[in-house]
Amino acid sequence: PFKGLKPVSTPDGYAQSLSRNWTVSTMGRFNTPEELDNLRNTYTAFADFSPRFEDGPHSNVHTTLSGLFSTMYAANDPLFYLHHCNVDREWWLWQERHKDKKDDIGGLSPDTKLLPWNVPISDTLDTLNDKMCYVYEPPVKAYQKSDQAPRTRRSNVPDSYYFKADNPPASPSSD
Repeated sequence: PFKGLKPVSTPDGYAQSLSRNWTVSTMGRFNTPEELDNLRNTYTAFADFSPRFEDGPHSNVHTTLSGLFSTMYAANDPLFYLHHCNVDREWWLWQERHKDKKDDIGGLSPDTKLLPWNVPISDTLDTLNDKMCYVYEPPVKAYQKSDQAPRTRRSNVPDSYYFKADNPPASPSSD
């Protein structure tokens, strides 16, 4: 899908193509689902969770993929958005685990604007607000097959977020 992708010109005049530098010696470490779950369980305050996630699981991906992905121009790499969707998902999982801390943003004011979008942080704290309006599937435990995973739902999420209204899934059997 990236055939013909052109090099990215940076403000300092350096042109960099999409690249990877994967060797055994440069390969970083990805975190296991159990390690991520432990991180979410252990750190109950955002100010404790955020730096450990940022400097660990988040940055490990940038470092391991290397090339353009490990520079300040990483957003020019198509994998950047896939990675950062998962970063958002991990934060959502942390919020779901610590519902009483859902608005905890480490002492920042909820009115602080996120640049360059000029959007207040408060508009980004709930994926179901009227500005964002999306939901993540709960994670499947490693020991479960995906077709056997229980579907838990947030009480304030309409069924239409989970399936097409004209084709609802069969009710789970009680046996």
